[in-house]
Amino acid sequence: MAESVVSLDSPDNRVYRVLSFPREVDFEGRLRELRALGVEHMIFEGPTELEGFRVLGKGCTSVVVKAKGVWGYVAVKIRRTDSDREDMFHEAFCTVLANSVGVGPKVFAFSPNFLVLELLEGTPIGDWIREAPADLLIRVVDSLMRKAFALDAIGLDHGELSRAQRHVLISDSRPRILDFESASVRRKPKNLTSIVQYVMRSTDKSLDGETISLLREYKKSPSLENYAKVRQRVIDILRRG
Repeated sequence: MAESVVSLDSPDNRVYRVLSFPREVDFEGRLRELRALGVEHMIFEGPTELEGFRVLGKGCTSVVVKAKGVWGYVAVKIRRTDSDREDMFHEAFCTVLANSVGVGPKVFAFSPNFLVLELLEGTPIGDWIREAPADLLIRVVDSLMRKAFALDAIGLDHGELSRAQRHVLISDSRPRILDFESASVRRKPKNLTSIVQYVMRSTDKSLDGETISLLREYKKSPSLENYAKVRQRVIDILRRG
């Protein structure tokens, strides 16, 4: 079996293939760009298969690879060569903005084709919810709602939290929100609303009239007071089991 840790100076073909995925590009230029960000090794491990080797993730616009360099262990988002995005700057901006309120993976460095991020490893929230004891579930959901409200408060809409299974990991009993590539400061944020709806579906709880009414009031006026009402309502529902 091939070693999973590969130096960027190695002739290992996997480095070429991941930087050039899915079609040929200026490989040497991309390699220089990545080295300039302080990345020294790629680590081909993770839950996703890409052309016969493992990576952390693959989407329509990027591939995510575990790596190592001056920052220690990191996650590197690589812009796909067929991506409709011109660069990684928008996602970098939105993630840095989320970092300002303690949300999202820390941004270490970025360039047109790469985003070097804090490496977050954990369990997708939907899988975690199925096994979580009630008290821990309430604590984690409470923390996740606080993070969603913090994003709402700075006007940053994640855009994908209605599908939180793909964008929230539970790591050491803490929720971590990932993937700000679809985020925007131009839309009216709906992070809290999306998270509450996702949690209700995932725990087989109905979104009753009172909860819907509180969410509507919050949507009209996303104040701390209205957030507190939504938060308490969700916690009360979860406590009832």
